[in-house]
Parts: sequence; structure tokens; C-alpha cells
Amino acid sequence: MNILLRGRALWSYVESCIFPDYCVGCGIEGRIICIPCKKNIPDRGMFFHTPDTPLHSLITLGTYTTNDILTSVIQDIKYGYIEASISVLEESLTTLFTHFSDTMARVDYIVPIPLHKKRYAARGFNQAHTIAKVVAKSSRKPMVLPLVRIRNTKQQALLQKEERKTNIINAFSVVPDSSIFGKHMLLVDDVYTTGATMNECAKVLSAAGAQSVSGFVLAKGE
Repeated sequence: MNILLRGRALWSYVESCIFPDYCVGCGIEGRIICIPCKKNIPDRGMFFHTPDTPLHSLITLGTYTTNDILTSVIQDIKYGYIEASISVLEESLTTLFTHFSDTMARVDYIVPIPLHKKRYAARGFNQAHTIAKVVAKSSRKPMVLPLVRIRNTKQQALLQKEERKTNIINAFSVVPDSSIFGKHMLLVDDVYTTGATMNECAKVLSAAGAQSVSGFVLAKGE
């Protein structure tokens, strides 16, 4: 056993030398996020009412700007395909959901925004699902997968505001026999910009019998 443990420790050391971690904030070598950058991650969050939409409300960790540590982490998760980057937000998310404990007490299920199977095959993972797993852990709420993406739509980030609304219509469906009737759902995604995707999912879940649907994102576009 000692030989096995020493072997694993040696491989971990060799791997760290070949593939060292770099801070997602400042780029310094050593860890995924350095201590100074970690202190700059928000943890109090923001709460938004979303009137005249299928979404009851929105909680976000921070804002999506051109240059801050939270944006860097999101870009690593979404475009760099680095799932490990989400781990740097676990402490902040735990603090956030403690702060919004009254709101979270009403939540029954955590629900990630799904990718179409073709998009998933191309990317290899769904960043919303990765984030939702950490949200479920931090909030101590179960994650369920009642939504499926039935249309392989164009990427929302490449479209204008009005195009995003029409692009996402009828793109989602609820899995038959999903136990969501009368439940309070928390949709999870990485960024909320126009809200088209999250609102479409909220509409579909509500039509299937969900009592209410709120949203959580790491950052809200300004």
C-alpha cells in the first residue's frame, strides 16, 4: 500500500510539472486561483425581480464585465473547457446561498439548462450542468434533469437581442413523468444576458406543472 501511495504521489508531482496550474485571474503559476485573486471573487450576490417574465426571480453571484476575476473563471469554464475552474467558486457559492437562505428554503430542485446532444458531443461537457452540480452541493438541494433540448439552435452569444428570443422558441421540452408538478425549481446557467434561454425554460417547466421557477447564474450581463 505504501508503495502504491508513493507511486501516486510521484505521478501527481510529475503531472504538476508537465501540466502546471495557472491562476485564472492573474496567470501566475502554482494553483487554479491564487489567494489575492480569490479574495476578489464576490460572495454576497445580487437578487433581481423579473416581472412580466416566466421567471419568478434571479440570483447572481456578480456581473459579467470585460475584466474581473469572476468573468475570467466563467470564460475558462465556458470557452476553455476547464471544469476544474468551477471549484474555485465553491466557497463563494456556499456563502451566497447562506445569505439567501430564506429564498433557497423554498427551492425543491436545481435544474441545469441543457445542451442539445449534438452540441454536447462537440464540446464534451455542459457548463450549466457543471455549475449546477456545485450549486446543488453548496445549497444542499437535489439536482434533477427534467429538461431536454429538442432543437439544435444557433449559439445565443452570436445573435442580437431580438434574434435570441426567436432562436430559442420551442427549443426545450420536459421529459415525460418528471416529478416537477407543484415543485419550486431553480434554473442554473453561466451567464444571464437577455434572459431568452432561461425564460423559455421557465415557460416550459411552468407549463408542465412547476409551481414556480427562479434562476441562478454566475454573472449577469450589464
